[in-house]
Amino acid sequence: MDTTTQGAAASGAAFAPTRLTYETRGPAPAEAKGVIVVLHGVGGNPAKAWQLFEHAVPQGVMAVLCRGPFPWPQDPAGAGWFGVKFNDDGTREVKFDEEVESRAALVELVEVVRADPRLKGKRIVLLGFHQGAIMSVNALLQRPDLLDGVALVTARVMAEVAQANPPQRAHRGLPVIWAHADADYALPLPLAVAGRPILADYGCDVTEYDYPGGAEVPPETAARLRVWLEQLFNL
Repeated sequence: MDTTTQGAAASGAAFAPTRLTYETRGPAPAEAKGVIVVLHGVGGNPAKAWQLFEHAVPQGVMAVLCRGPFPWPQDPAGAGWFGVKFNDDGTREVKFDEEVESRAALVELVEVVRADPRLKGKRIVLLGFHQGAIMSVNALLQRPDLLDGVALVTARVMAEVAQANPPQRAHRGLPVIWAHADADYALPLPLAVAGRPILADYGCDVTEYDYPGGAEVPPETAARLRVWLEQLFNL
């Protein structure tokens, strides 16, 4: 694939400037079969996201690899979508003000991509890993009208976001694949078991795929995602 690095404020960027910094891989918008907006996990970055998902993105589809807006203290090269503290009792304390800010920036980016005349009639999909998958769920809950599908790798549904965003007509039939690692310590499999029915209740068409392992995307999982995405883009 051709590789192009773009930034939110870079001249000649693939799309109009947004609050999120991003990089692109694959064809230019006019030649692309569609777009996959890729969201990395906590402490990640676009390069790490591409390492995870390079073999999941179908040939001919443009990948927009976003960078979370918040720095990650443990790694200057990393970023996050929102702060989170894991308590000993298994509960989490999320900085929801940061989540709200990140979600607004993500929605803004997808709106810009959706409005680009070079992509008229083409599908736009979110693909997220870990915290990026949670952000993908949250964007799906809030703005299903912007999306043609969502691919999740190890996620959860935030009850607070679901409660604030009731089902919409655009949720009905929206394709979702939810892959989840069965030994992930940060996002255990029961979170998928609890979250998938919630998306189904919204009317989403949810495909479940569990795989052995932890916080990783093994080749078999990438291949399964690619097949699902190829079908979604009619390739």
